Amino acid sequence: MSLLDRAAAGRLRVPVEEATHVVHAATTGATLALIGEAAPRRNLSISTRLRNIVIGSITTDPPVAIGTDLASRALALDAALTDEDGAAPPLRATETALLRDWLRRLAE
Repeated sequence: MSLLDRAAAGRLRVPVEEATHVVHAATTGATLALIGEAAPRRNLSISTRLRNIVIGSITTDPPVAIGTDLASRALALDAALTDEDGAAPPLRATETALLRDWLRRLAE
């Protein structure tokens, strides 16, 4: 899947312009590093490793397939209320509790 495909799928974790600059910087650096190596010592797997690291740093994992019914969506949203770092959503504690209650009731 190309970078544009990931952007279209909503998987970029940074703006497209920033992703473009990161990819350009990484590929330029990898190219210059490989050109600077003597052919017998040149390790072409470095570019593949760097590509994987860069793509991993600017994109999210593929979305988990969930059902399309209301209950599945409510459970998915409830699970998404806490981000990857464990931070609470930008709501007051009482608002979060009320939203979670509604989502769990919708999932019944």
